[in-house]
Amino acid sequence: MKKIAIIILYVIGIQQISFAQSKYTVSGYVSERESKELLEGVSVYVKELGNGTLSNAYGFYSITMFERDSLSLIFSYVGYTSDTVRIAFHANKSLNIELLKGLSLKEVSITAEKTASEVVQMSTVKISAVEVKSIPMLLGEKDVFKTLMLLPGVQSAAEGTSATTSGF
Repeated sequence: MKKIAIIILYVIGIQQISFAQSKYTVSGYVSERESKELLEGVSVYVKELGNGTLSNAYGFYSITMFERDSLSLIFSYVGYTSDTVRIAFHANKSLNIELLKGLSLKEVSITAEKTASEVVQMSTVKISAVEVKSIPMLLGEKDVFKTLMLLPGVQSAAEGTSATTSGF
């Protein structure tokens, strides 16, 4: 029984190895053609796969995928002319790209005028002297703050702290 199990595992292992494809990586740096400055955030799109990556802060990109006959890589960046490169993809590749500055846009100026609007005034609550005199006394003193906390729009944070009001 053990011999049969070992033979089955051996056959499955050989079959898996025969169907395995090799993975390769295409990587490199993306820079500006004139200044040679490395560009961060350049989109590197693999047309055949429908996905891609972005270059990092150092202008470096890297894409790992299964072996293919050829790939079309599209490099695009805002303000630069897109570049499409077709490469044979049977081994690891190093591909450095230089992008050319595209069209420069003219300055756009947006202006507006403020229209007359209503003045927003917060609500106020007034307590008259008569109401203060009618406040119940607690331990011999009238507590104005406790009375204020009972008014609408006033919330207490915790015992012994000052009152928080909305609208003040």
